[in-house]
Amino acid sequence: MDSNGNSDDRSLNPDAGDIVLGIGSSRSRIIDQEIEEMQRKLRELGEEIDLAIVSLNEQIEMTTDQISGVSAEEEDPAVAIARHKSEVDSRSIYVGNVDYACLPEQIQAHFQDCGAINRVTILIDDFGDPKGYAYVEFAEVEAVEKALLMNDTKLLNRPMKVSPKRTNVPGRTHPWGRRPFQPYPTYGKFPRFRRPQGYSPYY
Repeated sequence: MDSNGNSDDRSLNPDAGDIVLGIGSSRSRIIDQEIEEMQRKLRELGEEIDLAIVSLNEQIEMTTDQISGVSAEEEDPAVAIARHKSEVDSRSIYVGNVDYACLPEQIQAHFQDCGAINRVTILIDDFGDPKGYAYVEFAEVEAVEKALLMNDTKLLNRPMKVSPKRTNVPGRTHPWGRRPFQPYPTYGKFPRFRRPQGYSPYY
């Protein structure tokens, strides 16, 4: 008891401070455990997210490969036909000034030393008569170079004209391509119309 008559709690309860300190340290341990538990859950969640991202990237790569494969397989038929025709033409030659009585077997025998021949085609008109030229398709591109050296060689006493076969491009019959249809000649921006026959500006 002090000089005023008040009692000193610390002297009566000497362990009170220890109890307060014990409660504070217990709460601190609980908070630390909760923080550690939250950190652990966050780490696990981060690992799951990383695995999900990796799996998603793999699925995207697989889908891209499948789309690329389908695009390669489902090629436009017109493009495939044009590519095949261009490849065949690169192994073919044009033979001009062919005798009208010449047979495909004779042309094949004439060029057989150049390489293996797949086909000999002699063009004919609407009446079934030969047009005087032919195409020879070889099995290898190298045979074309050898065949070109046989230009002006004679078959049935006629010198043949040998040149590489050209690939026909649709719409390119004219050297500059197809010209637009113009019913009347044009001068500047306005067309010049034809005057009817017998027209006279005076009466």
